[in-house]
Amino acid sequence: MRTSLSICLAIASASSTSLGQTVSIDSGTKVRVTTVGFESSRQIGTLLSANKDSVVFLTTGMPVATTLPTARVKRLEVASGTHSHKWRGFLIGFAVAGIVGGGLEAANWKKSNNEFDFGRWGDAAFVGVASTLAGSLIGLLIGAPASETWKTIPLPQG
Repeated sequence: MRTSLSICLAIASASSTSLGQTVSIDSGTKVRVTTVGFESSRQIGTLLSANKDSVVFLTTGMPVATTLPTARVKRLEVASGTHSHKWRGFLIGFAVAGIVGGGLEAANWKKSNNEFDFGRWGDAAFVGVASTLAGSLIGLLIGAPASETWKTIPLPQG
């Protein structure tokens, strides 16, 4: 029952573009065009026009428009905002720093005579926790810059 409900929800939430319908793209939209062939490339620019025969866009930094036949276009994507990887960076920094910090402490531990010696695993846990705090902050900062989100759209059909 649960599986059939999940399947029904997945089918109901499928986008209309996957059913072969086309999406109209306004002129002036920021696009990323991936081409096929010998000189396969990915270009970013501003869409001027798109029809069943060709895609015309102004590549960023170039004064002349680029015209590509739709047969050479492998993928057409439109910019749909930005996103960051803060949480991914946070979690990776947390895990890596904790494992490395605690592991190095456990591997290099030597019995000491002072009162703050918690044993090999106690010291490893203490250093591991402290390392996770530093690693989390560093990962958060590394993942903070925003990057563009691209949505693939079907090429215009007849």
